[in-house]
Amino acid sequence: MKTVFGCLLLMLSLSADCLAQSQETVSGLGFNDAVERALVRDPVVAKFRSRASRFNELGEASAQLPDPLIKFGAMNVPVDSFALDQEGMTQSIIGFQQMFPSGKLRRQKRELMEDKGAVFSVMAELQTLELMKQVQMAWLDAYHESQAQAIVHESQKVFLQLTKITQYQYRAGRGNQQDVVQAQLEYSLLQDRETAIATAKEVQLAQLARLVGIKQIDSVDLEHFPVFEQVADWETLERRLELHPMLQVAQREENAAQSAIDVARAGYYPNLMLDVTYGRRDAMPADVASVMFSVSVPMYGFSKQASEVAAARHEMEEARQDREDRYRNLHAQLRSEFAKWNKLRERSAVYKKTILPQSEQSADASVNAYQSGVTDFNALLRARLVALESQLKALRIQVDEAKSVVVLEYIAAKGG
Repeated sequence: MKTVFGCLLLMLSLSADCLAQSQETVSGLGFNDAVERALVRDPVVAKFRSRASRFNELGEASAQLPDPLIKFGAMNVPVDSFALDQEGMTQSIIGFQQMFPSGKLRRQKRELMEDKGAVFSVMAELQTLELMKQVQMAWLDAYHESQAQAIVHESQKVFLQLTKITQYQYRAGRGNQQDVVQAQLEYSLLQDRETAIATAKEVQLAQLARLVGIKQIDSVDLEHFPVFEQVADWETLERRLELHPMLQVAQREENAAQSAIDVARAGYYPNLMLDVTYGRRDAMPADVASVMFSVSVPMYGFSKQASEVAAARHEMEEARQDREDRYRNLHAQLRSEFAKWNKLRERSAVYKKTILPQSEQSADASVNAYQSGVTDFNALLRARLVALESQLKALRIQVDEAKSVVVLEYIAAKGG
C-alpha cells in the first residue's frame, strides 16, 4: 500500500512539474538552450522509446517455453461402486504435459520482436533529429525577425535625422518642401515596416514556444549567434548519408520482415508434445507410469504457411524499395543543400567585405553632398535605402547560411 501511495505521489509530482514547465515564460532564449528544452519535453521520442522497450519485453516472453499442463484424476473407475481398490485397472493419475514449438521458433519470434523494437529505437533517433532541426530553424527565423526589427528601428533614427536636414535645407532656401514631405513619408513607411516585422517576430516566437513546450517566449538571445562546426567535404557528407536514421528505419523494417519470414517458415515443421503420467493402483501391488511423445503433422496448413511466407517476402521487398527511395530523396536534398550553402557562404563574404562597407560609405557621402548642394534629395534617399536594404539582405544571408548548415547536419547525421 505504501509503495502504491509513493508511486502515486511521484506521478503527481512529475505531472505538476511538467505543468509548471509548460506555463513557463522565457526571455533571451539561447539557441542550444531551446534545443535542450525541446528534447526534454518531447512526448514523441518518449513514445517511440516506450514502444521499443515493449517489443523487447515481448521478445523475452516469446523466447520462453509455453506453460506446462498438469493433469490429475482417476481412470477406469467401476461405476457400480466407484471404489478405487476394486479393479486392477483403476488408477489415480497425475501427469505433466509440455509442448515444444517446432524448430527454432522461440528464438525466431524473439528476434522478430527485437527487430520490431529496433525499428522504434531508430525512429526515436529520427524524431530527435527532426525535432532538433525544427527547433533550430524556428529559433533562426525568430532571430532574423528580431534583428530585422532592430535594424529597421535603428534606421528610423537616421531617417528622422534626414527629415531634420531637409527641414533645415528648406528653411535655408537650399531645398524644397517636397524633400521634407518625402523624408517624412519614408520615416512613416519605416515605422509601418517595423510593425509588420514585429508581427512576424511574434508569430515565430509562438511557433518556437510550441516546439520547445513552454507557454511563452518573449525574446531570443540576440547577443550570441550560433557557432557551428565546420561543414565536412562532399565525400564525407555523402558517406555519412548511408548511416542516416531515416535509412536505418527502413533497414530495421527489412530485418523485421526477414525475421517474419523465418517465423512463417517454422510453421512447416511439427510441434512436439511430451506427456509424462504416473498412475497409482490401490488394487494392485505395482503402480504404473507412462511417457508419451506426440508430434503435430502440419498436413493441412501448407497453404497457410506459404501465404504467410509470401506476405513477409513482399513486406521485406517493400522495405528495401522504401529504403532506396528515401536514399535517393536524401541524396538529392544533400546535393541541393550543399550547393546552396556554398553560394550563401560566398555571398556572405561579399556582403561583409564589400557591399556593406561600400553602402555605408555611399550613404555618408550622399549626406555631405546633399548638405553641400552637390546632389539632390532623391540621390540621398536612394543611398540611405540601399544601405538599409544591404543590412537586411546581409542578415537574411547570414541566417539562411546557418539554416543551410542545420539542414546539412540533419541530412548527414549518423544514426546510433
